[in-house]
Amino acid sequence: MDSPGHRKNILTEGFDSFGFGVASRNDTVYAVQTFSGPGDDGAAGDALAGTEFPGTALRLVNDRRAKAGLEPLARDAGLEQAAQGILQQGTETLPDDIFRFLPEGSTGWTSLQAQMAAAGGSGTTVTGEDLSTVIADWSDAADAESILGGGAATHLGFAAEAGDNGRLSVVALFGAK
Repeated sequence: MDSPGHRKNILTEGFDSFGFGVASRNDTVYAVQTFSGPGDDGAAGDALAGTEFPGTALRLVNDRRAKAGLEPLARDAGLEQAAQGILQQGTETLPDDIFRFLPEGSTGWTSLQAQMAAAGGSGTTVTGEDLSTVIADWSDAADAESILGGGAATHLGFAAEAGDNGRLSVVALFGAK
């Protein structure tokens, strides 16, 4: 409890179970404690409504793209619907054919690039901090050619959800016309 980081983790709301293990070898003792549960939503005022996810994500993506010298993306309702469809599959892998998720009338795409993320212990609501973290991770992990859709991308569709178990799931579709 003397360690601020450990104390914060131990006292964080949203964890309802824990496991503890001890092992020893020679004269050394190792102890591990793991917490589980939905996690903490963070600041209650930071929770986003479902209608806010795409706009917030677009702003965060375009901020990152600007820093990389890339043109901003526009929001696209068809890509948002497709991203939501992929998210509703309930799997943590992207489908082989993401074009099949596009709604009727959403045409003219020359390419689609999809990114997906999932994390546990994120709380039961989606926050701006959640979206910022996911988008920063995507941006930091990408090479200059493919950062958040790359230079060819012109539009973004975005969907996110947080389960009652604290599982955050996010899908972004970067389209080029």
